[in-house]
Amino acid sequence: MSAAISFLSGGLILCFIMGTGAFGGTGTGWKGLQTAPSWAYLGGAMGITFVLGSIFSIPQVGSVVVICSAICGQMIASILIDTFGWFGLPVVPLSSWRLSGILLLLVGVALVQKK
Repeated sequence: MSAAISFLSGGLILCFIMGTGAFGGTGTGWKGLQTAPSWAYLGGAMGITFVLGSIFSIPQVGSVVVICSAICGQMIASILIDTFGWFGLPVVPLSSWRLSGILLLLVGVALVQKK
């Protein structure tokens, strides 16, 4: 029920923002949905997975582990997107500094799991 409320309220707020014309209004409308790349539709499914996963995981491992793991996962995904230039973004080479940062994030997630 929490996930349903989260996505319903978020959807309503986005519809309101779009209806007011804020941030560009309706854009290309329904035509844009037909020409959107297939990966653009993953956001909703991944959002649902994240919210439901968090709801089930937090009572088991605690909120700090879930949130730190989520941030670590986002950072790893971000560095992969930068390194390979996915989604049409400019390539940012992987450096030893960036790799060290990711490794420290992983160590941080391991440490917050210790009770």
